[in-house]
Amino acid sequence: MNQGHLGSLLTEINPAFYGIPSARYEAACASSSVALDAAITKTSKGDYDVAIVVDWELLKTVESKTGDDFLGYAAYYETEGKGIDFPFPKLFGKLADEIIKKYGTDEKRFMDALAKISVINYSNGKRNPNAQTRKWFMDQDQAESRGMDTNPLVDGRLAVSDCSQVTDGATVVVLASEKYVKEHTIKNAFDGTKPINPSGGLIGCGYPVGASGARMFLDLYKQVAGKAKGYQLKKANNGMMLNIGGSATTNYVFIVGNE
Repeated sequence: MNQGHLGSLLTEINPAFYGIPSARYEAACASSSVALDAAITKTSKGDYDVAIVVDWELLKTVESKTGDDFLGYAAYYETEGKGIDFPFPKLFGKLADEIIKKYGTDEKRFMDALAKISVINYSNGKRNPNAQTRKWFMDQDQAESRGMDTNPLVDGRLAVSDCSQVTDGATVVVLASEKYVKEHTIKNAFDGTKPINPSGGLIGCGYPVGASGARMFLDLYKQVAGKAKGYQLKKANNGMMLNIGGSATTNYVFIVGNE
């Protein structure tokens, strides 16, 4: 799509949008979290009654190396992206190496734990009707077999099983002020003590890059509202998400709960 300044295009869709404030937010993988932050601030302060956050990502119209080069511009391109195939998997591979080095972590224990995370995410993704990997296979042996033909290394110690997916996707989140909710009588509607990524997360569900923050936020809402269907947790009063943008340079945490 050869078009910038997308926030102003709403008036081309429908004349009802004339006079309605709109803007485009960009912060790499945290783009939709920045938009959510702005919408939450505006509605909580009473500046707006209702805010709509629309996020979408289109990656699969080009081959993977070209797509990853586009994503590389969200890092420090001259040193972290330029001329490097798949820059972000390699950046996070280096982060994994640094964690082991900095904290003196036992390497086998660390890597086995990452493999387990991958297996859990793929398993959870099978319960999510919107997950990209519902029919994909992953078990502990496969996830631990890094460097094999079926699970090649991407950089350092990390392999394909440790990586998120390349995903096209879109999310819409509607936020309303407390005053508006009261005036319009809007009702709010896995195992383990602290379950993580019941939707499958970036590995099992998918990774629509710029739309990821809103996708996570919507997943939290579904859980606390009891609307997650096949991947609904038995108890989900509160949930927390972490959205990392770029080479860990734009980071957002949101907590969504019933109270």
